[in-house]
Amino acid sequence: MFKRPFIVLLSLVLSGCANLSLSNMFNTYSDQYQQTRIALNSNNLEAAQLSINLNTPSDTNYQLDLVEKGKIAQLAQNYKQSLEYFNLAIEKQKSEQLKAQIQISKSGEQIGALLSNDNALAYNLPLHEQVLVHTYQAINYLSDKNNEAAMVEIRQAHIVQSQLLQQQNLDLSARALSDEQNFGVDWHSVNQAYPKMDNVIGSKLNGVQNGFMLVLSALMYESAGQIDDALIDLKAALVLYPNNPYLRTEVERLSARQTGGKASYNSNTHGRLVILYEQDLITPKDELMLRLPIYTSSGDMRFYSVALPTYQYITPTRPLSVQFKDKMLQGSEIAKFNAQAAANLKDNISLLITRQLGRLIAKEQVRRTMAKEGGDVGNVIAALYNLASERADTRSWLSLPNNAQIVSSIEPIGTANLALLIDGHQHPVSIEIKPNSTLLLLVKSNGQMVQNNIYYL
Repeated sequence: MFKRPFIVLLSLVLSGCANLSLSNMFNTYSDQYQQTRIALNSNNLEAAQLSINLNTPSDTNYQLDLVEKGKIAQLAQNYKQSLEYFNLAIEKQKSEQLKAQIQISKSGEQIGALLSNDNALAYNLPLHEQVLVHTYQAINYLSDKNNEAAMVEIRQAHIVQSQLLQQQNLDLSARALSDEQNFGVDWHSVNQAYPKMDNVIGSKLNGVQNGFMLVLSALMYESAGQIDDALIDLKAALVLYPNNPYLRTEVERLSARQTGGKASYNSNTHGRLVILYEQDLITPKDELMLRLPIYTSSGDMRFYSVALPTYQYITPTRPLSVQFKDKMLQGSEIAKFNAQAAANLKDNISLLITRQLGRLIAKEQVRRTMAKEGGDVGNVIAALYNLASERADTRSWLSLPNNAQIVSSIEPIGTANLALLIDGHQHPVSIEIKPNSTLLLLVKSNGQMVQNNIYYL
């Protein structure tokens, strides 16, 4: 009795979700990533790498899988493999941008999303994640002692960063447009019920710029003799974190160098030690079930439940302590990686809700058809499918750190030992300060993993 409507529903869903696995349809990405997160916290990088299945380029999560595998390969210090994954992600992003420009139809994806959830849409890296792809690719090249290629990546990161700054006005226009197409929803009620996420984002600029990229860029620009560019980036980072003592000192030092003033130290007898510290893992998105009041064409108000992504908590920053000679240095924050992710979500939430409302209408039409042609059984099948497939799109780059910190000091040339104090444990590091150079110590810690790499700039 219900064979025909059931087949119609199934064929429509499968035709639009050909590249969407059942796990993606009925489970959130944040839930699926738990196995990878456990492996990363246990410092089992091989298991973390194997937990991410890299499918074909047509898979909806292909770009996301590439950057996850690229970052995990970098954590495993397999820089060649990381470089290859990031290059594939960059090429895929360029390909998607070209498709958008020539307006290749994605009607199959749209149908799949309309009858399932937003996970049926291909995940294209948002601009703030594209900035970080180029930033971490620069680190891969630094590890290969290819500073010229690293500088190319930093310049690419700045190009994407400029696009992100320009996008803000476009996002405002998009939200205004979606508000007009409100399907009878009470947007005031939505704004009251949906979390503000202001505690995650912080200042507006924190939602647009990443201080980790700016500081790394400044270090590389200075090493290349581009003092003006280095100072611009340091000043931008200082605007994000005006109370950061290291950034303030660096801005003062470079400003004096730019104007030909007296150098703050003799580079023949002293060198600069800069520690950039990546701590923990970024907080994943949560799934929030929200009951929305929607008015029908006859003016009746009905409540519908929709699944939306959100950020409900963040992991607090724990300052790094560095014992060096007779002094103790404290890390000072330069980036919260969740800030940009939450800001991007906030910019797009009206569009997400608009798509959800369109999905509610489509699913309700299918349910009515199945109830009409299949009776109670058809109605139950449609209702169960609608309930099971109502999952929020919680996809984002989850192998990123939670925060980044900086420690900076001027030290006499020669060998020395320092101790990183991380979560109550000491991690000794031997370094050599060289004349006329900056020693960059890049430290990463997460759970049981603590690693460090030394670069000379």
